[in-house]
Amino acid sequence: MSKGGEWHKWQIKVHGEDDDRHEWGEAEADHEAHCQGLIEKLIRDNFDGVWSDRKFTEAIWKASTEILNGLEVQVVVDGKDNLHISFGTAGFVSFKVDPVGMTLPIKCWIHTHPFGAAYFSGTDWNTVGKWEPLMHNAIVLGGIGHYGIWNNKHPKQLDIYRNFDYDRRQHKREYKPAEIKTTINEMLLEKNWDGEEE
Repeated sequence: MSKGGEWHKWQIKVHGEDDDRHEWGEAEADHEAHCQGLIEKLIRDNFDGVWSDRKFTEAIWKASTEILNGLEVQVVVDGKDNLHISFGTAGFVSFKVDPVGMTLPIKCWIHTHPFGAAYFSGTDWNTVGKWEPLMHNAIVLGGIGHYGIWNNKHPKQLDIYRNFDYDRRQHKREYKPAEIKTTINEMLLEKNWDGEEE
């Protein structure tokens, strides 16, 4: 990378004039570590031991949408109120099977849908399904005041709120292979060959 251009200006701004790092990999790793530090501080500073606290969930949303500019964030509140924080892409964040130091059971698994919709995807249903005996609650954030709450007492439903008021309930749909084929065929029939809806 040449000494001119935006990249070099960014390097000087972040690391100083004498920094000799010009490889994307080092800068990317530095940026990821910096972001991880920022979101961890924001989230931890707003956790008072209550996983459902509005201030706490709004800090997680801010980390996802403002600091990380639309990347998914997840926070696991373990059995001793320790926080395990990670972030992923705009549409996915992995759930580590064995985060170092995590105490079971999990009090709450919180993750964001930074594109602005609070619901459980198939991946989310699979996650809570696998962890159900060891996870008490889960929250999906789709905005300030727009969220879904799941608990293992009613494992096949997610209560969704909009503007902090109950809006609707999402039920886990169990598909049989024949239903999947029928559903796909129905969707295909709704489209003409150009991919446009008729």
